[in-house]
Amino acid sequence: MRTQFCSNMEKVFQMTTQENEVTETRDQQDSNISTPPRLMCPSSHSLKQQLFRLLLAFGILIWISSTAVMISFISSHRILINHLLAVEESNLQIRDSGKPKTYRGKVTYQHWGRESCSATAELVYKGVMAGGINKFLGGGVNYLCLPEQPSYGFTVPDIQVYMAPIGATVYRGLRNFSTMDHLHGYEAFCSVCLADQNAIFVMPAQSTCPSDWTLEYSGYLMGSRSNRKRTEFICVDVNSEGRDSTRNISSGLSEVFIAETHCDEGTTGGGLPCPPYKNGAELPCAVCTR
Repeated sequence: MRTQFCSNMEKVFQMTTQENEVTETRDQQDSNISTPPRLMCPSSHSLKQQLFRLLLAFGILIWISSTAVMISFISSHRILINHLLAVEESNLQIRDSGKPKTYRGKVTYQHWGRESCSATAELVYKGVMAGGINKFLGGGVNYLCLPEQPSYGFTVPDIQVYMAPIGATVYRGLRNFSTMDHLHGYEAFCSVCLADQNAIFVMPAQSTCPSDWTLEYSGYLMGSRSNRKRTEFICVDVNSEGRDSTRNISSGLSEVFIAETHCDEGTTGGGLPCPPYKNGAELPCAVCTR
């Protein structure tokens, strides 16, 4: 069919050429004898080459477009992709190690009695120790570390009756305790510390920490006096400091006394097992992190 089409087209082209030549002069026909051009019909091989080039160009265009779309997607979702890669890397490490990976965090604690922190911790702020006032039944039972410079909001002038009283904390009952007797009557310092650890606890009745734990500081357990309102027990640094200007003040607003053990007194109960505890012994403590 292709050959017949090409032949017919060639005949038509020749007839058109002959009609045009009749109008020319006889001299021009004699002197300029020309062979009418032949209509070239493309071969099957040429058509295949053109089709191949067209398909190749189309494929390259699709590849360039898809690459541009992928680059745009990656650029707009870079944070999400980085997060997914980090999660996958973490999962690989967990599978490789055979146990969950431990991620280190940070913990804060109050360093009672000192304006500084241990060598392994960072000072957040320092201040003065405060608590509920002894002569009032109400108020808080916990101790606070108030910063050196407060920042007030709305205030009402003068002392109000229906408020929760809070005052400076003073060391008491240390005259017969030679390790810390120089602090009797002093107002207590404090600081808030930030440790690069995951967990923290107070170890009572010991001045050291369990194995694999870091000792932040050691001291003695302290709380309120037996005939005063209850407060929490806190671990006060054995090397505590006090405000010099408040030495031997007569009326402490908030007080701390060293905690001591009471052994089991027969059928009355309420005491600790002795031994191993000793009756009337002051209890040490340690602040531990890991």
